[in-house]
Amino acid sequence: MKKREKSLVPDICFYVALMIELMIVILDKSAYIIHYEGQWFRLTFCLFGVKALFNRYTWKEWLGFVTVGVVGVISYYVTGRNEMLRIIMLVAACKGMKSDRVLKTIFWTTLAGCTVLVLLSLTGIMGLVSITAEFRVGRVETRYCFGMGHPNAFHCMVWALVTLGCYIYRNKLKLWHYALLFVGNIVIYMFSLSRTAVIVTAVVIILFAMVCCCKQIADRRLFYVGCALTIVACVIMTVVLCETLEYSALVQKIDEKLSLRIWVISVVENAMPHDWTLFGLPENIEYFDMGIVRLFYWYGWIPACIYFAVNFSLIIVAYKKKDASLAVLVTTFMMYTVIEAHLISDYLLRNYLFVLYGLALTTSKADKDRTAEYALWDIRRIRRGVKCE
Repeated sequence: MKKREKSLVPDICFYVALMIELMIVILDKSAYIIHYEGQWFRLTFCLFGVKALFNRYTWKEWLGFVTVGVVGVISYYVTGRNEMLRIIMLVAACKGMKSDRVLKTIFWTTLAGCTVLVLLSLTGIMGLVSITAEFRVGRVETRYCFGMGHPNAFHCMVWALVTLGCYIYRNKLKLWHYALLFVGNIVIYMFSLSRTAVIVTAVVIILFAMVCCCKQIADRRLFYVGCALTIVACVIMTVVLCETLEYSALVQKIDEKLSLRIWVISVVENAMPHDWTLFGLPENIEYFDMGIVRLFYWYGWIPACIYFAVNFSLIIVAYKKKDASLAVLVTTFMMYTVIEAHLISDYLLRNYLFVLYGLALTTSKADKDRTAEYALWDIRRIRRGVKCE
């Protein structure tokens, strides 16, 4: 009996939804105003849903989806935000997809889109090349944004692409590649003058280079424990900085270096840690830079704790797979979120952790058994001298 071929419909739906979400992320950085944004999100939700319908899940996966789904419904009912429901569908749809293909699609599409924005600004078609304003207290400066609205947004996209690119090509990059990236990061800083982005990008490059040069790190449990503790430290540091701003001279000096990011939070209603609620409030709609604060402010304690659980889960996955690069990516994402809120957004594909989580944590034992069976089948064919397709 002829074996029925796998349908291409779910994969097509997945990649169409992925491309739409990526286009929204890129256009959001440009001077273009996105129309009917909510309708686009509904479309991608449905397309990811079609892909999810073709998947098979274990009872543990169903339990996780249902649990987080209930929290997502409550969050939507309380705050009107539907991001959790969209994230669940994205994660569920990632099952069965080829990891490298999905991540490379995200990387190269984002890189191509950002390159187009830079060229459009340089040719005067759309977007500003530079902005002259008081970026720091008492200092008027000219900084370059290259069509991405703000210098920080420009360097932020550089950080995101460098981080994802280093992870995807972690087994191919050599030490001199990291040296070139480090120099390139400094050159870009001369245009953007974004201190946060240049520092975090430099840390990312150094950590990836360290993991690349010292393979033994991947086998050390202490390394992964350190990454998990760094995530905890980021949350604690955020709370301490916010709550001690009024009476700590040291924190006030730090805030001046951060362009008064903490002070901005102190004048936003319900944004301080002592005002955070379980599921946020419908009136909590303000935008500001401190990402971890925005996470708690927009969504509340319970959704925020689920987000941190995702981060810890990926650290555990990294430890089991001996993938130190994944641990570096997760940790530096959290470090950057202390100061910048790029990852805490309505736009899901700003945050690659959701895709990585879906690719890493929705592989059932049956899938692994089938993969092993096919691998063994190929080996037997090779031994018989039969060319594998």
